[in-house]
Amino acid sequence: MSVKNDFKAFSAGNNANVVSQGRYEESKDLLTGFPPDDVPTHLLNKVLRQSSTIASVVANFIAEQSGEDVLDNGDITKLTAQLSKAFYVSAKRVGDIYLSAHPASDLAKGEYIANGAIHEIDSTVGRALNNLSDAYKAAWGIKQNGKKINLPNLFVDGRGIFVRAGLQPGVIQRDAIRNIQGDVGWWATGLFSRVSGAFYGVKASNNASAHHKEIPDQYSIFSYATFDASKVVPTADENRPLNVSMIPVIYLGV
Repeated sequence: MSVKNDFKAFSAGNNANVVSQGRYEESKDLLTGFPPDDVPTHLLNKVLRQSSTIASVVANFIAEQSGEDVLDNGDITKLTAQLSKAFYVSAKRVGDIYLSAHPASDLAKGEYIANGAIHEIDSTVGRALNNLSDAYKAAWGIKQNGKKINLPNLFVDGRGIFVRAGLQPGVIQRDAIRNIQGDVGWWATGLFSRVSGAFYGVKASNNASAHHKEIPDQYSIFSYATFDASKVVPTADENRPLNVSMIPVIYLGV
């Protein structure tokens, strides 16, 4: 959808009735302004063209970067906010990936969730993806399949991933923990004299202990100790620090 820009350049045609730049700079009116009863039309047109051209350029910049209509309605506050937004958007580079605090329904123009979604290669998004460098596409798994192309995917097995510094972008390391090793020993028929913390006894008369109980027949019972970290710390199906979720987005500028 095209946006509207009310600010138009005045006297911008090739044959416009304007004074030359040299004569304009030499004019005494450049410093003092026009006298009350003598306003040369061609000089006035030059003044209007200069100011209106700059206004039109700035307004076009606001419209293109913000994706919003730029209206000549005297609302200075809104124009200021739109200009600030345009500067913010223009500072982004196509292909930038970052976390957004906004929900999916509130993403800015040009932002798309990096969830691996597939687009037609001839669509606006598809063309923007395909125009990224080969190195970028290879790093982030952007592949063309027939007439389709996919967004980067920052979700693995349905889980959002943490971002960390690295020399090669797009490399995903699976979750892991440092190795935990240990051993236990026992004397004679006693496995442990006691257990605590992440260990607990099984088939013992008291779960605070674990021992080897001998019965002089084929049904000997062996008590044992089990390690369960959830008895000491919170556990889950992944290793993670305290975190808050944000949406990973890719900026395509379209």
